[in-house]
Amino acid sequence: MTEINSVSLQQVQTTNHQEKKLLSKAERRTTELQKFIPQPGFIDSFKGNLKYASKYHDWGFNLPFRLQEASNLFTGAIAATMALPVVSIHLIAQSVLSPCHYLRGKEDSFDSLKQAAQNMGLATKLILVGVPLGISKVAIGLITDTFKLGLYGARSVYSYFHPERKRICLVLIDIQNDFFDEGVVGEQHYEKGNLAVKDACQILSPVNALLSAKKTSLLGNSVLVAASKDWHPANHGSFASQHGVDPFSWVPLNGIKKENGEGAQKAWPDHCIQGTKGAEFAPGLLTDKIDLTVTKGEDDRVDSYSALNDNGGVKTKFGAHLKAEQIDTLIFTGLATDYCVKFSAEDALRAGYDVVMVEDAMKGIGDHHAEETRQYLTAVAKEMKKSVQFLTKEQVIKQFPDHFKAGT
Repeated sequence: MTEINSVSLQQVQTTNHQEKKLLSKAERRTTELQKFIPQPGFIDSFKGNLKYASKYHDWGFNLPFRLQEASNLFTGAIAATMALPVVSIHLIAQSVLSPCHYLRGKEDSFDSLKQAAQNMGLATKLILVGVPLGISKVAIGLITDTFKLGLYGARSVYSYFHPERKRICLVLIDIQNDFFDEGVVGEQHYEKGNLAVKDACQILSPVNALLSAKKTSLLGNSVLVAASKDWHPANHGSFASQHGVDPFSWVPLNGIKKENGEGAQKAWPDHCIQGTKGAEFAPGLLTDKIDLTVTKGEDDRVDSYSALNDNGGVKTKFGAHLKAEQIDTLIFTGLATDYCVKFSAEDALRAGYDVVMVEDAMKGIGDHHAEETRQYLTAVAKEMKKSVQFLTKEQVIKQFPDHFKAGT
C-alpha cells in the first residue's frame, strides 16, 4: 500500500511539473491575447465611432489606421490558433490533476482548473467573437472613410459655388468640474473644483441654449461642436506641487511666451488630472451635442492654454479637423475668459479664422478679464486683418439665422 502511494505521488509530482510548464506557456500566450479581445468598453467605443462617422466629422481617409487594425486582428487570430492546443492540453491536464489535489487535501485544488477554463474561454472568444467583430469594424471603417472622402469633395464643390455660405464651429473651452465654483443650477449642485472660476456654472444655460439651437445640414450651413479638455498627467510641470511653491507663484516652464516677460508662468493647483472626476465635463452640459473632443496639456513639460496650439507652438489635432470641415468662423464659449478662451481665440485669429466671443457664455479669473480680453483680441484681429466680435447668446442666434434656430 505504501509502495502504491509512493508511485502515485511521484506520478502526480511529475505530471504537476509538466502541467506547470504547459501553464506557463498557456499564460504567456493567452496574456498576449487579452489586448485583442473586445473589452467591456469596446461596444460603446464602436457605437461612438459609428455615431461620429455618421455626423461626417471625422478627418480624412484613414487607410493606414485601418490597415493597422487589420494587422492587429490577423496577429490576434494567429496567436489564438497557436495557443489553442496548448490551452486545451492545459485544461485536460488540470481536469485530471485537480481531483488528485483535492484527494490530497489541498484547499485551492480547483483554482488551476478554473484558470485553465478561463484561458480556454479567452482563446475561444477571440476566434468566435473577436475575429468577426474585428472584420466588421475594419470593413465598416473602410466604407465610412470612403463615403466621408467623397462627402468632403462634394462640400468643396458646394463651397466653391456658394462662397457666401459659412461653416461654423461652436467651441466649448474646458467646461470641466475642476473649473467650476460651488453653486446650484436648477436641481444640480456643483462642488468647488481645484481651480474654480467664480460663477462658472452660470455659463451652462447660454452654452446649452446654443447647443440646442444649432442646425445641421449635410452640405450647406451646419455647426460643428468642438469641446476642449485640459487633460494633464499627475506630474504636470504647471502644477505648483511639482515645484514646491504656493499656487499662483511664478515658475519657469518650457514654451512660455504668453505671460510675463521673464519666461515664466503661473503655477496652478493640481487640476484636470487624466481619469479623475475633476477632468470630466461638468454635469448638465449637453455632451450628446458634442461632435469632437480635443484634449490638451498632456505633455508634462509644457502647458497648453489654447485648444489649437500648446504654449510652445505645437499644434493639436483641432486645426486639422477645422481644415477638413472647411470651417471659416469659430464661436467661443467656456472657461476661463482671460486664459484658455483668450489664447484659443488668439490662435484662431492667427490661423486665419474669424472669431466670435459669446460673452455671457464665458467666465474669467481676473478682476478685469472681460475688458482686457476685448482689447487684446481686438489688437490681434487688427494685426491679422480678421474679424472678432463680442456678442451675447441671443445676438449670435440672430446674426447667424442659417446656423441657429431662434426661440430655443
